[in-house]
Amino acid sequence: MVDKAVTENRKREHIETVLGSDVTAKGVTTGFERFFFEHVALPELSLDDVDLSCELFGKRLYAPPLISSVRSVAPDILLFANVGAVQLNYGYGADEVRRAVDMIEANAVFLHLNSLQEAVQVGGDRDWRGLLGKIEALIHEIEVPVVVKEVGNGISASLVRRLADMGVAAVDIAGAGGTSWCEVEAHRQSDPSARRIAHSFAGWGIPTALALMRRANWSPTCLFSRAAGCATVSIWPRRCVWGQVCAVWRPRS
Repeated sequence: MVDKAVTENRKREHIETVLGSDVTAKGVTTGFERFFFEHVALPELSLDDVDLSCELFGKRLYAPPLISSVRSVAPDILLFANVGAVQLNYGYGADEVRRAVDMIEANAVFLHLNSLQEAVQVGGDRDWRGLLGKIEALIHEIEVPVVVKEVGNGISASLVRRLADMGVAAVDIAGAGGTSWCEVEAHRQSDPSARRIAHSFAGWGIPTALALMRRANWSPTCLFSRAAGCATVSIWPRRCVWGQVCAVWRPRS
């Protein structure tokens, strides 16, 4: 089982690093800057009739942006618990995931995939074998929807299809172009060689726009797309035109 003190210290260092260092991806963007809306000079509609709301996991969202992995408990907002998928290989099971859900009365649970981050992290978890089967079993064992997400390197169309066939409720593609967790881990490394290796992956991943375009004919109940690197709200509508229910918006400070 994971050492609580080690985990808390790592999370604190993550926050301090993100707030105090340049941890954006290097040499790669989300790809959305290449796409533009065709301006409609005569829209033939009333702006007062435009409705951006949608239903997601039993909650009504009044605009497509979704702030991901919010932890504060409130009765009327959509809440996700967040568990590292690799923890299913390190002592976590349905009971532990249920406790994470019950702790914040979550509507669904994120299982995040961060294999590259773990590979360059001090003391990172390295055993990713057999997780597809364990995720599929978990879907049938817990009572809330399971959403699989990346953390900033993207999810390929082939894996999206496999996850859909297994029964995941949604996928957060979380493509490259925003925060690079390899950069975050590089700043935490004390060993110069390990730090250089982590920095070298700052541009690794599938740009979000490309990941969405490659999702082929798969049509899930809903498809999230982490709005990595969105400095303004003008970017997230470009994500929605690909048929997503939500663009998960994490604006940069």
